Amino acid sequence: MSIMKSVYDGEPVDGEPAEEHGSEAESEAVTRDRVLYAGLRTVGFAGPLYDVWAGQMWTYAIRILTGWLRSGEISEQCARRRIRISINSVELEIFERNEEVRSTLAIETVMSAGPDFRKAALCEGGWDPDKGACIFTYFVGRCLFAFRDVFKKWSRQRKRRLAEVAEGLGGLVETPARGAGADPFRRIAFKDTLERILAEATPVAVAICLLAYTEPDLTYKQIGVRLGGMTSRAVEGQLHRLKATAHRLAREGKIDYPGPWGAGR
Repeated sequence: MSIMKSVYDGEPVDGEPAEEHGSEAESEAVTRDRVLYAGLRTVGFAGPLYDVWAGQMWTYAIRILTGWLRSGEISEQCARRRIRISINSVELEIFERNEEVRSTLAIETVMSAGPDFRKAALCEGGWDPDKGACIFTYFVGRCLFAFRDVFKKWSRQRKRRLAEVAEGLGGLVETPARGAGADPFRRIAFKDTLERILAEATPVAVAICLLAYTEPDLTYKQIGVRLGGMTSRAVEGQLHRLKATAHRLAREGKIDYPGPWGAGR
């Protein structure tokens, strides 16, 4: 019964990993974990008792990771552990505003980290209570190393999706422009204007612009879904910056007119 009680009492009360291993709360958690670890070791870190405890640990880690993704603290937490990862501003905005993306990344991270943690940290004794970290805190730290690979895979897939959309740009600029009329000189001018504007745009903005142009009935929300979970606000922000680029180019005399970038939806 004392071991089972340790399982149910094992989660840190405040819901956050302790920042200082020397704190009284962390010390108490480590002491409790020593007893828990010894009990779980006797059953080979398997069976109902272990499953209950592991479920609590996974749930705790998912909650912490989703919180760090929402706040953007995930970058800082990785940097503290010298985990090299590059998250751009668009991706941080997706994490902040898209609950589904946060949840998916956190769950995939914990699922990736879990089996290795059981083998290396528990079965092979990798977790050392003498270093001051309770097991839950230690597990969250190990999850960040798994997050690096999970994030890179997600980021590559999102950028590949953007590239696939943007590949249609060649066809777009060669197609007679909608609203440019039948005048071939005007079509040429529009094509040149479009190329000049998009030459200074980010891949994200190019993909958004292309979708908005070729499928004008799409809402910002629908465009965001196609581009890997961007929010309506993020899509609108990218188009706003693209419009600003077009107006700047017009003021500088590099284009004749900004061109028709869709109205907000």
